[in-house]
Amino acid sequence: MAVVLFVVASASWLVVTSLQESRQRSTALADGLALLVEHELNRYVHVYDAALGAVALRARMAAQANGTTADPGPGAFVLTDAHGDVLAASAGFPASIQSLADQPSFRFHAGSPGPGPHLTFDSGPLAAGMPALVVSRRVNGPGGQFAGMVAGVLRLDLLGQLLDDLPLGKNGLALIALGGGQLLACSRHPACRGGGDIGGSGLAHAFRRQATGAVDAGAGVDDLSRLFVFRHVTDLPLVIAVGQSFGEIYAQWRAHAPGRLAVVTVLFASAGTLAVGLARELARRTEAERKAVAIGEELRIVTDSSADTIQKIDWDGCPVFVSKAAERMFGLPLQELCRQDLLRFVHPDDAASVRDALARLRRGAEACQFTYRAMPPGRKEGWFEAHGSRLHDGSGAIVVIRDVTARRELEEHLRRAHRLEAVAELTAGIAHEFNNQIQVQMGSLELIGALAPEGELGELAAVLMRSVAHSARLTHRLLAFTRQQVLSPRSIDLAAFFEDAAPGLRAAAAPDCRLCLEVPRAVLAIVDPIQLGAALLNLVQNAREARPRDGLIRIIAARAGPLAGRPPVVVITVEDSGIGMSPEVLQRACEPFFSTKGQLGTGLGLAMVQGFARQSGGELSLRSDPGRGTRIELRLPGAAGAGPAEPPPAERIPDGDGRRVLLVDDSGDVLATVGAMLRHAGYTPERAGSGAAAMTLLGDGQPVAALITDYAMPDMNGADLILRARSLRPDLPTVIITAYLAEAMMEEVSRDTRILVKPFRRDQLISVLAAALRSGLDRSEKGTRP
Repeated sequence: MAVVLFVVASASWLVVTSLQESRQRSTALADGLALLVEHELNRYVHVYDAALGAVALRARMAAQANGTTADPGPGAFVLTDAHGDVLAASAGFPASIQSLADQPSFRFHAGSPGPGPHLTFDSGPLAAGMPALVVSRRVNGPGGQFAGMVAGVLRLDLLGQLLDDLPLGKNGLALIALGGGQLLACSRHPACRGGGDIGGSGLAHAFRRQATGAVDAGAGVDDLSRLFVFRHVTDLPLVIAVGQSFGEIYAQWRAHAPGRLAVVTVLFASAGTLAVGLARELARRTEAERKAVAIGEELRIVTDSSADTIQKIDWDGCPVFVSKAAERMFGLPLQELCRQDLLRFVHPDDAASVRDALARLRRGAEACQFTYRAMPPGRKEGWFEAHGSRLHDGSGAIVVIRDVTARRELEEHLRRAHRLEAVAELTAGIAHEFNNQIQVQMGSLELIGALAPEGELGELAAVLMRSVAHSARLTHRLLAFTRQQVLSPRSIDLAAFFEDAAPGLRAAAAPDCRLCLEVPRAVLAIVDPIQLGAALLNLVQNAREARPRDGLIRIIAARAGPLAGRPPVVVITVEDSGIGMSPEVLQRACEPFFSTKGQLGTGLGLAMVQGFARQSGGELSLRSDPGRGTRIELRLPGAAGAGPAEPPPAERIPDGDGRRVLLVDDSGDVLATVGAMLRHAGYTPERAGSGAAAMTLLGDGQPVAALITDYAMPDMNGADLILRARSLRPDLPTVIITAYLAEAMMEEVSRDTRILVKPFRRDQLISVLAAALRSGLDRSEKGTRP
């Protein structure tokens, strides 16, 4: 009887044990596949989110620079302002959608200050009627306030590609869903489709209760019940589930059951046959171990091919396993990295935050994310982003480390470019207001000097005029930085130019400094010679400040090497033997208002030169090392030809002969001073404070010889006024006076309209007006000629 009970108990134990092992194998396989999908999905969404950040900044900068919306690039992306109105969108975005204010993602970001990615499911107009995952992030203004949202539409079929090649068997199922039960993607299955809802299934109830686990449940896709292993994706509202049908699990068990049943039969038959059954069981276990080794090899291949470092660590931070990507990331052999704890290379200022993150995992947190700086000996200091997940047995954690140094440098570059763009806009506005004030002062002083050319009053007027002219040069420097100054480029021979400029350059270099000019003949450049001289004076003054006593400054002009199909280029190089610049100073050298001279410097010198170079169609480059001097290259458009273009001869300024000129400006002071200039030149000015008032005067039928108007006026700018005036008087000569020249204005103004930039002198005004009158007369004669 005891033998019978022993045999029955042994048989029962074998059956139960083999069934449990089959379930454990299925659970382990599903857990490994889910972990692999989680890693790839997390990396895919975060890369997509990083692309959203770069697209947002580039589209916003393009919109600010050009005044128009710009296509942010390839892919289904959209950028809104703080009200939800669409600012920019890619070609794949529906053109019929003008506002996203009613979208859940926009409302979420408007009420949440977090900059991280937000995921929502959408199958409406935003996704062109197709089920899609919308990845969005908040866009903040310079002060941190909500400035809009950037979003991208991620098609669900792309997510499905992550699941298609998983070894799931005939009835296996893998799916990705939102936390609320919205099905986003699943593996190839006839009854499964993205965009469905599994919220009422047993699987959905399970992953609402816990972050990760295994459960016997239905998925709401078909009638099959499966053994599911699920896990929530770190930092994302997504759930990954991998399931295997119980039929396949039982089939695996039945595949091994004959051997175990044979053992039972042998136990009943004889003790000798028991040995045969044990041998078969040993063979089965050996095969299982071989499969486990194969699965481990597959996982090793996955970890080795990942660009991110994957570490398994204990709670002391010591690595149990380190992937090969660590060699590339930290610049050290893998054997040495395996002996180093996670905190070994962490920057001292960030070590406490890393320890706190590991402590949270140890206390029971399922996952955490932290960013830190590291200083490995095999490379320079860098920034790293780590995602940690606690192991199920509580023995340690899996940490995935990503090198985000390049991404942070790009983000910093974009932030710096945004700041410079904001400074440029502010500078242009300030220069505009200053030029208006300088115009009033210059015009008044010139008239006072003409009325009292001698005596104390005339002398004081001349002193004030020199001061005002100096202020005008400062505003030109500001406009040069913003690339909104007026240039008059022409072909010049640099040898002749430097012959004229040499005395001024030598005076700027100081007596104890040697200035060497190396300029060959017949080197032609297309450039404004006055602005070029100002730029070179700035460079020579900077070199003088940086050189030691009895130093050397060299200026070299030469043609750049010719390139097929490219226009010629001229390079002007300014070298000094001074103290040089550190990498930190060199990086900021061209920033406006940055100076190493303390209160003695304005910080506009190199910024002005860079703005002048770019506006001239060239570029500025700097090279410097501490103690070895500085080399600055100014690249400008070259000219091919026998000689430079000569400046036009000076013209005699004609008298106005009492002709009536309509003068329009929203500044009463400008109207008074410019009107006085016209009156002293023999014209009869008729003043108007707005475009509407000017149109009223033009409609009264009185003769008007010319129209002089400001550009920036409320309600109607100068370009619009000229367009309406020409509808009444097609041959009317027109002149625009403006405080600064903007690209938008150049596109609006007709070609036959003369432009005069404030501040200007009386002779400049009368000369431009006379040219406009001659042009109008020519048009009138051509229109009446038989």
